[in-house]
Amino acid sequence: MALVASGWEFNQQFWMNSTFAGLLYYSSILIERGEMTIGDIMSIMLYMVMVVSKFGEISWLIGEVFKVKGATEKILKLMQDIPEVNATGGMIIPENEIIGEIKFKNVTFCYPTKKDVTVSNNMTIHVKNHQTIAFTGHSGSGKSSMISLIERYYDPQ
Repeated sequence: MALVASGWEFNQQFWMNSTFAGLLYYSSILIERGEMTIGDIMSIMLYMVMVVSKFGEISWLIGEVFKVKGATEKILKLMQDIPEVNATGGMIIPENEIIGEIKFKNVTFCYPTKKDVTVSNNMTIHVKNHQTIAFTGHSGSGKSSMISLIERYYDPQ
C-alpha cells in the first residue's frame, strides 16, 4: 500500500510541476508577443498555486486513506485470530475456596519463534498460598519468561 501511495504522490507532483513549467514557458511567449501582461500572468500563477495546493492536500488525504486501509486490514486479521489458550468458560470458583498455589512440574519451555533456544529445562517450582518468592539471575536467564508462563501468555511444551 505504501508503494502505491508513494507512486501516486510522485505521479501527481510530476504532472503538476510539469504543467506549472509549461505554463511559465507559454506565458513568456505571450508576454513577448504582447498578448498578455505580467499582471495577467501573475493572476494566473496565483490561481494556479491555489489550485495546486488543493491537489497537494488531496494527495496527502489519499495517502492517509491508504494508511488507514492497511491498519484496518491488520486489525481485522487480529480480530479473526483464534488464541491457542482458551480464556473463556470453565468453572467459577468462589473466592473463599481459591487455594492460590502455583505448581510447575518438569516444565520445559522455548519461545515459538526460537524453538532451538530452551528457556527452561525440566523446571519444577511450587509456590504456596501467601508465599513470596523471587526470580533472580543474569539477563536472559528466563525470569520474565517464567512470569509469562504463569500469566498464560505462553503454554509450556
